[in-house]
Amino acid sequence: MTQQVGVDPSTISRELARHRKAYPDQPYQATNAQQRCQVNTQRKAYKLQGLLEEQVRQRLRQRFSPEQISGVLALEAGRKVISHETIYTYIYRHQNAGNKEFISLLRTRHKKIQEVGES
Repeated sequence: MTQQVGVDPSTISRELARHRKAYPDQPYQATNAQQRCQVNTQRKAYKLQGLLEEQVRQRLRQRFSPEQISGVLALEAGRKVISHETIYTYIYRHQNAGNKEFISLLRTRHKKIQEVGES
């Protein structure tokens, strides 16, 4: 059977054990398991909003870097709140939408990537 599926036998046994634990009264059905897996692993779109967005905007205006903002928020909350990558994504999305307020506050900017063949 493992040759047909193309995975190690331990992978199959772990999947079956996981199913037995979660659904003890139901027989294993691969299509149902696949659908549950896809629903559970779909990444939820993270949106910087509300109080967190305002804190990030305020610190950007105070010339904090996204790394500093992420670190300060983590210290204040006692855990990681937001990554610096998320803050950069937020800034660049606003720039692409025509709002250049925050891009001008960054200490360093992205270099333009030249297409192959351009000079």
